[in-house]
Amino acid sequence: MEYAEADTSAEVYNSTKICSWLAGEKEDQEIEGKKYKALLARIQRRCGEPKPSCPVTYHDIQQYMDKKEKYELAFDEMKDDQQMLPRSEIMSFFRSCQLFPLESEVQSAFRAVFKGKFYIIVCRYVHVIAKEDVVYIPHSMMHINKLCHNDILIGCSIQSDVVFLLDCSASIGSAVYDMQRGLIKDIIGHCEIAYDKVRVAIVPYNDDVFRVVDFDSYGSKDELLSELESLTYELVKSYGQITRTDSALRCMTQLVQKANSVNDHVRDGSQVPKLCFAFTDGQCYHTQLTSRWAEIARNDHKVVLYAVTCSDEETSKRYLLDIASSKDRVLKLTEYKTIGLIKSAIQGQQCLNNCPLCHYAQRAIVGDGRVGICSDERRGLFKHEALELIWMVYCPPATGLKKYKDSLWMSPQVEGKESMKLASE
Repeated sequence: MEYAEADTSAEVYNSTKICSWLAGEKEDQEIEGKKYKALLARIQRRCGEPKPSCPVTYHDIQQYMDKKEKYELAFDEMKDDQQMLPRSEIMSFFRSCQLFPLESEVQSAFRAVFKGKFYIIVCRYVHVIAKEDVVYIPHSMMHINKLCHNDILIGCSIQSDVVFLLDCSASIGSAVYDMQRGLIKDIIGHCEIAYDKVRVAIVPYNDDVFRVVDFDSYGSKDELLSELESLTYELVKSYGQITRTDSALRCMTQLVQKANSVNDHVRDGSQVPKLCFAFTDGQCYHTQLTSRWAEIARNDHKVVLYAVTCSDEETSKRYLLDIASSKDRVLKLTEYKTIGLIKSAIQGQQCLNNCPLCHYAQRAIVGDGRVGICSDERRGLFKHEALELIWMVYCPPATGLKKYKDSLWMSPQVEGKESMKLASE
């Protein structure tokens, strides 16, 4: 990489990185030079003025490294437990870097960096998400974020294995049983059922499991729904009376263990997220065995377990928590928002494990049952994002963007504030 010559003999740089760089560490020169030129190109594109070439001097890179080190130290002092800068602290972060931009300038830079696009996923069975619950999507991820009319997030390489444990005991009446089956049918209808997408297994149980629908026992979504339709209440009640949730969990664990062994060019079973929704009326025959198999599924096979209670009566909370391990994963079949929460759980787990967009955005469920992507008020900024904001507000002179350089690059300070900013205010 060639750089324009610049006289640096009269300047002293205290940074250890710069000292080693000047000492002749060629590899570091190349790395920092490439990073700096890539940064300049990004800023130019965001400003709508891409340039075919961008001359860079040693002095430019030295100045960039020195400022970068200072900004990183300021970030480390302000980051939270999640290694992120809270949104509410962005202006304070600028001040700690001895930078004093206008809030409007920071907002403009934020929109430029993250493109200001608002993408919302809404389940039609829950409240419409509020307009302020939005997320800024990086431009590099725009191509994977598409929303189709049936609430399926497409474009991601989403895969998951989902198991439904269907309570068929005598204490479940026909109305509640049909409600279970109807909810599962609706959820399946909103999933992309395929070997390279979502696979579903259904485990009916009472005295024991019976007529299990394995991940590989059907060839299409229609065949899966047909299998579910065949499990009528008149049929299932003939298999037994009691509630052996432990047997259902054991069967589910075996199905998951088999799914984990799949490894081909399409699907790596060990890396595919596993979810289980255990429908139960809370009248378990073997509570200790149920707790044991739930623990094995969670710890040994990394299954995310949800307990869906089918009874309006106060079911044993201890029993439900033994299955789900968290009160947030205990749902009620009779609550209208449950179907939306289950859909969100399946879709969110798929994307968080497979989709770079959702690794960035991080799905969240709002407290009153609304479902959507994490809002801009919840998610902080990672270190590289916070620094990207600074470079966007204070564009380096090497970008050649004169209108930005004159007004936004560091200008003389008056009592701790930039004189240009004082004039603007």
